[in-house]
Amino acid sequence: MDQPSQLVAERYQIVLPSMWCDWFDRDAQQLEFAGEFRTPSRVDTLLEQTPGNLWPGLMLPDTLPILGNDYGDWICVRVDATDRFGELLHWYHGGGDWIPLGPRLAEAVLHDAVDQFRPRSRQVLRGAPEITSPDHLVEVCQRLSQPSLRTWLTNSLSTAESNPSATHSELQKILSALAVQDHAAALQNMLDANWAWVASACDRIEMALQAPTLAMAHADIPKQLGMNWEPDYLRWLFDAAQIPAEALQQIQEIINPSRVQAVSIQQQDWHTAENLACAVLGRRQDLGWASDIAGWGALRRGDGGAAAQIFFQGRQASAFSDQSVRMRTHWFDPQFGKFAIAQLWTVRDQLAVRDREDPYLQTVWQTPSRLVQREVQQFWVSQGKDAMRQGQFEAAYQSFYQAGWDLGAQRMTDYLDILMLLVESAEAAGWKGRAAVAATHLACLSQSMLPRR
Repeated sequence: MDQPSQLVAERYQIVLPSMWCDWFDRDAQQLEFAGEFRTPSRVDTLLEQTPGNLWPGLMLPDTLPILGNDYGDWICVRVDATDRFGELLHWYHGGGDWIPLGPRLAEAVLHDAVDQFRPRSRQVLRGAPEITSPDHLVEVCQRLSQPSLRTWLTNSLSTAESNPSATHSELQKILSALAVQDHAAALQNMLDANWAWVASACDRIEMALQAPTLAMAHADIPKQLGMNWEPDYLRWLFDAAQIPAEALQQIQEIINPSRVQAVSIQQQDWHTAENLACAVLGRRQDLGWASDIAGWGALRRGDGGAAAQIFFQGRQASAFSDQSVRMRTHWFDPQFGKFAIAQLWTVRDQLAVRDREDPYLQTVWQTPSRLVQREVQQFWVSQGKDAMRQGQFEAAYQSFYQAGWDLGAQRMTDYLDILMLLVESAEAAGWKGRAAVAATHLACLSQSMLPRR
């Protein structure tokens, strides 16, 4: 009888390395995880023609759900161009946002455990506070200390450069920080060890920018000031240096009427935030939040030329990658579709003529806001079909991918055509795994649109 891993590999036309074979054949059933992601996808579900835990049109079309939190979110794995499982993502069911978690499931699992210690006064990103037990953090530490999970983490995270002994030591640093609920130290340990580095960098940026302004992050304050939460007050939360002196004094008086101790709401660490965002951009250019923070950091320093280049490079990053609620960047004019493109408009004079005439930018800038999503979708479909006619199948796949997951498709039914085009281009490019996964998303979406009896 075939092993579960063999069945998964055959179903999705992929090659599974030993790490993933062990996962499907043994680890998913035997391990008890520490964070909120504790429910592995059942192999028999993944083998179905239309897996019930797949969210077509919302999940990225090259991903499969691997580990869920029973609240709708999933750790998903991407299938890459070599027909192998690649990086893992945290996929948020509330809007379809995603963030990379690294190439190994152990990194994702460990990051989830660390994330449980995010101060509860901040946004709850996973699960819901009403379903979290009072002893949740103690339980997380206890689970992380279980020999089976510690051994799995140690073995999975060890490399030729980092042997099991060194890995064990790094894990112990993180566990020690969590034991005293020092989330910041645990995050730094994650960054130092290069584990779930991008996601940990995002967490650190959020801490640098939001912690100093938590005291003013209440909806009743802008009401007392006679202003709306969006866009003006939210812009102040994003960058407290934008607050006029008179308004700042009013906010201080609302927060602390007695003035016994001044409330430090202008101590945002933009230096750290910008440096980390630039470091992320040094690794990859497809994450909207990294471009947004790095570009704004340059802009607020008065370097409009650098800001223009950063925003330009990030103009095509998926809107689902921008972490706009966490980064507080959703105060921009919606006619531009993305924060980076809105800021590019303000610094357009500092772009080279060739960049200002970029067809993608012109499509967004010249389209009325109510039509921009449709026009961007059509832009990418057209680009993809042109590439198909020219035999550039890999480029065609990327364009069709953007058609659905740049600003998103205008209607869910649009994803039927987009997914069909993705299957066609992936097959033409020789990407059997990506074609099989996209075809599965298409089958799920087609089934969901059948009339109910």
